Amino acid sequence: MSTSTLLLTLGMIVVAYFSGSIPSGFLLIKAATGKDIRDYGSGNIGMANAYRVGGAVPALLVLLGDALKGALPVLFARWTLGLPDLAIVLIGLAAIIGHDFPIFLRGHGGKGVATSLGVITALAPPVGLLAVALWWVMILVWRYASLASLTMLAAASLFMFLYDRFFLSIPHPLFTLFVVALFVVSLWQHRANIDRLRHGRELKITDKQEKAT
Repeated sequence: MSTSTLLLTLGMIVVAYFSGSIPSGFLLIKAATGKDIRDYGSGNIGMANAYRVGGAVPALLVLLGDALKGALPVLFARWTLGLPDLAIVLIGLAAIIGHDFPIFLRGHGGKGVATSLGVITALAPPVGLLAVALWWVMILVWRYASLASLTMLAAASLFMFLYDRFFLSIPHPLFTLFVVALFVVSLWQHRANIDRLRHGRELKITDKQEKAT
């Protein structure tokens, strides 16, 4: 990696982190309802809790905002700056870390699922679209955001492998490893959710609580 490429990569990592740190859920729910999303439902700032607190329209806007703040830095770095795969993956990771540990909320963010989905879609649009479709089906049928998120990331890992193996003239194996790593990390992040799912105590997206648990 040349010096100029390294400097561009480092600069984009910083940009991606600050992009990911924009607390879409906090800002949109505050604007729509005047409430602090962290004080309600699961206390998470993501789309599922935004639906509980603000309803469908704010939740969709949160989903879009969280996805875009991951997708845009990756798209710019890949197609405008032409950075290599390793740089692209690091930039996508920085955006996700920004969402999970946002500087604007003193490090208290979400689990990064929608931001991860935005990054995946920027890396491979067909994979992202399939993952989105599966995620929505899971949400509509079972209404557990955590289950839908984990299933989506597991499937995205497989979709990325198949897409890279059979549909790309130039393979990008690092992208597949990256998505698999996102799934593994998400398993750890959702360990409490998995325990609640096993014991029938997990909140559905349609459940409402006055105080975060």
